[in-house]
Amino acid sequence: MRKRGAHIKHTAAQPPGIVCISLDQRYETRLRMSVSAFRAGIAGKDHFLDLCDTHDLLALANSMAMRPVPGVPEVCKAAEIAILNIHDRELQTGKWGVTGDESAALVLLADTAISFWSAQSGELFRVAYQRMVQMRRDERARQMREVAA
Repeated sequence: MRKRGAHIKHTAAQPPGIVCISLDQRYETRLRMSVSAFRAGIAGKDHFLDLCDTHDLLALANSMAMRPVPGVPEVCKAAEIAILNIHDRELQTGKWGVTGDESAALVLLADTAISFWSAQSGELFRVAYQRMVQMRRDERARQMREVAA
């Protein structure tokens, strides 16, 4: 007769980040294309949003990691300044562009994100992405309440 213990729901283990990145090159390719588009002066809103997602996800994941990677908060701060400057410039001129320092900060962000995710678990990426989406949803709801009030 079979034992009647508690039913355990097993979830599939997520592969390490380096395996995910090597199997699916689209993440790195898209990130590097966004940085290159800004450096070449042909960037659009999608490129900007890719960099915003990369920044937010990296900052959030590093704060959630068991062992935060030293240097990542500094890279995120430099990239945040560059991203805010790019956004302000687009609002003023209607064009997406970068200065030399901003370009260097974006390249550093891309390199740091790729090396960070290569050393982390796929589960951290999944959880951090879900939390980022939820935080943005909450922020939009808060903004809508403020506008309605």
